[in-house]
This record gives sequence, C-alpha cells and structure tokens, in this order.
Amino acid sequence: MTSAVEVDVLERGVAEVWNNTYALPTLTANRDFLQLLLTLELPRHAEPYSEAHEAQLLASLKGESLPEPGPDALRSFIVIQLPVSHDKCPERGPEGYVRAYYASVEAIHERADGTTEWRMFLQSDASGRVPLFFQEMAMPSKTAPDVPCYINWKAKKNEEAGRVPTATSTAPTHTAS
Repeated sequence: MTSAVEVDVLERGVAEVWNNTYALPTLTANRDFLQLLLTLELPRHAEPYSEAHEAQLLASLKGESLPEPGPDALRSFIVIQLPVSHDKCPERGPEGYVRAYYASVEAIHERADGTTEWRMFLQSDASGRVPLFFQEMAMPSKTAPDVPCYINWKAKKNEEAGRVPTATSTAPTHTAS
C-alpha cells in the first residue's frame, strides 16, 4: 500500500471512509480503492459467534440489557468494507490511478487458548485490464499478509483515540486457502 487517507468520518472508530492507493509493477496501472470501513465491536461472550452469542446480540438490538460479561468472556468484532462514492474523492482518484473495488466481511474473535481466529469473506475487482481469473488466483496469497498490517493499524488508531489498546501482530496465525 502506498497510502491510506481518511476521506470522511461518520463516527470515529466505527464508520469511516478511506482512500487506499497501491503502486503496482510497471506494466500495470496503480490502483486506488475508496471504501466505507465499518468496525463493530460485539459484546464480550465466552463463546463468540455461537448461537448463545447470537441470541445475546439480537436481544441487545431489541433494547434488552446485557448481562455483565463473566471472567471467561472473550472479545469479538466484525469489520465490513464496502466500495463507495464520495464527493471528496472523485472516481478517477489521484492522477495515474485506476479505481478498483473491494468488499469484505471479517469476523474476528479471541479464543480461550489465547489465539485469535479471523474469518474473512471478500470480493474484489482491480478493474483495468487485469483479467478477473488472475485476480482471483492471486487473492489468497495477498490476503493473509494483510492481517498483521490491519491489527497493528487498528491498535494504533485505538491508542490515538484513547480506547483500550488491542493486541499487535507480526504474522498471521492462519493462512488463507
């Protein structure tokens, strides 16, 4: 990634619009992505993403009060990225860049053994003249190395905002397949 520029903030740490640029090899035009980044922290639960956790989430959405998390409650959150349009960042992006598109839903949670589980579902289109089958072939090997980058970036943003710092990472615990 060449740069990540915050374009707009709907709610700091929850809903932000970002423009990310990437410098690619000389035979390929550089790309920029304009996306809405939603980060949703979920209530702590002993079994994140279980049916019991889902029931707790649904109850909270109905306005019901949540029980205090127990000592074995684990953190979890969802990250959703969607391509968007924005007046502050026109379609052609910075000069010489091709607007590309990326959407993902990521479910991250702590595990009882001290590790983190990260599930990611994504779709992207680099646009331009890169055939889609080449993009799909390369995606798994390019996704796993981004995990530590995101964790470290999020930890820095949390610290800047005065929120409880998250763990940092230097390598993914699982690779994409």
